[in-house]
Amino acid sequence: MLGVQIYTLRDYLKDEREICDTAEKLKKMGCDCVQLCHGDQSLEEICRIFSEVGITVIGTLSNLDKLEKNPTLFDTCKKYGLKDIGISSSVITEEEVKAMIPRVNAFAKKVVENGFTFSYHNHANEFTRLPSGKTVMDSFLAGFTEDVTFMPDTFWLQTGGADVREWIAKNSKRITMLHLKDMAVVDRKPTFAEIGQGNMNFVSITEEAKKAGIDTFIIEQDVCLRDPFESVKMSINYLRRISL
Repeated sequence: MLGVQIYTLRDYLKDEREICDTAEKLKKMGCDCVQLCHGDQSLEEICRIFSEVGITVIGTLSNLDKLEKNPTLFDTCKKYGLKDIGISSSVITEEEVKAMIPRVNAFAKKVVENGFTFSYHNHANEFTRLPSGKTVMDSFLAGFTEDVTFMPDTFWLQTGGADVREWIAKNSKRITMLHLKDMAVVDRKPTFAEIGQGNMNFVSITEEAKKAGIDTFIIEQDVCLRDPFESVKMSINYLRRISL
């Protein structure tokens, strides 16, 4: 299943008309599903609109504070058939890790008890090395219970210094879906790029992911240097050409 994280198109979700137009454009591009992020619109509204257009809403990604404070989260996700509820964080210190692990475990337990998978989405901060010699991610992998799965991001794994294919292979049993994001170099700096337009080997990355049993792939591009809809279309077309 090939989908899009709608954060990529966040500037085109200001009202009901824009959300509907965005959903229709994605459907025409051959997008199978979307993963939501919490923006200005309510989860209920955006789920309803994408569902009416015929785009599967596979999950939502936010921060733990927002999810914990949403009293209708589980009911809305059940109503629209979402499968996964995920978070990301900016944790970088030993103290933050120690505080984060039990809190995530407690919330993940509630998510799983309500019939969903719970996933943790990484950025580069999780590869900060702590005084113990372990990275934040090492601590999360060891400290999170089996209720917590992972939603790795190819760009941020590479930015953090991890070997993308090796990380996927090593942690395959705990991965629910994969965020696909390419990396180019512009003015000597790593830059977000459309899949296939950067320097990452997505033929081998997706082969490794499929070998690991991953069947849900989510395109995300934090910053687009052209029209974001064109960027998404380029990424979808490339991934379809390599048989994803």
